[in-house]
Amino acid sequence: MSSFLMKIFPVVCALSVTVRAAVLSIDPAYKNWEKLFATDGYVRVPVYIEEAKYTGAGQAACIQTIKDAVAAMNTGLNGCVQFIILPSPVNVGRPFLWISNSLNNNVAAPTCQSVPGRVDQPQNQGQKLVILGGTGVGACCGSVRDVMRYLAHTLGLRNEYQREDRDTFIAVDSSKIHPSLTSPTDLKVYDKYTPARALTFPRTSTNPTAAVGNFDFNSITMVQPSRYAQAGQTVWTQQATAPAGKFDGSAAALPFQNAISFQDCQALAAKYGCLAPGSTCADPFG
Repeated sequence: MSSFLMKIFPVVCALSVTVRAAVLSIDPAYKNWEKLFATDGYVRVPVYIEEAKYTGAGQAACIQTIKDAVAAMNTGLNGCVQFIILPSPVNVGRPFLWISNSLNNNVAAPTCQSVPGRVDQPQNQGQKLVILGGTGVGACCGSVRDVMRYLAHTLGLRNEYQREDRDTFIAVDSSKIHPSLTSPTDLKVYDKYTPARALTFPRTSTNPTAAVGNFDFNSITMVQPSRYAQAGQTVWTQQATAPAGKFDGSAAALPFQNAISFQDCQALAAKYGCLAPGSTCADPFG
């Protein structure tokens, strides 16, 4: 077995029994968030919201949307991982998320941005999570559900629509992506993940690089077909020949609820070691 496969094999063993499907980061640059104290029963992720940045037109409402998204994530994760909002970023003394609408150099970002896990850095600097208000093509604060997607990213859950075997389930027309997201810099908002960045679990011990998990249309990481598209266009559609019994939900009934899916919860619980054998998460979509 190659060193790459040996690296992912422990994850395969840990997830395959309890997780029906999930797209999880395996990039070693991004780690799990840790318990704040050894006596904690679950992982707590401190979050500072830079409210002073959300004062412009279309921005103020974003603050409450972010807070509602934090609360909804905490409910969905059911005590496994909890986000806690900080009153100040001063002397936190531990890794934390810093939510703002600009990058570290105070330059405006073209889209909301996150990284799939925790990054090692000075503890009082904060790990930037860019959440944009307004109505621009790259904004994500128009709904609680969209902000939840970026919070899920920071825990290591990746976008379902970018999994490496997605062509079996959806057809993506990259020519319909809004030009501001492809030029002058291609932000790769619909590019498929490479196996070095993210893998779809569960895998099998005999073929650990083959994606075998269900496609989860209910995942918090799924987006509407018009997301990042040119006006009046759609970027993706469900494949007419998508294999029966190999997906949850459908493109015709994408959820709008502020809830993570059963598979999202199972995957993150297994990733963070708080999914006991035989236990399950709630399924908000029935």
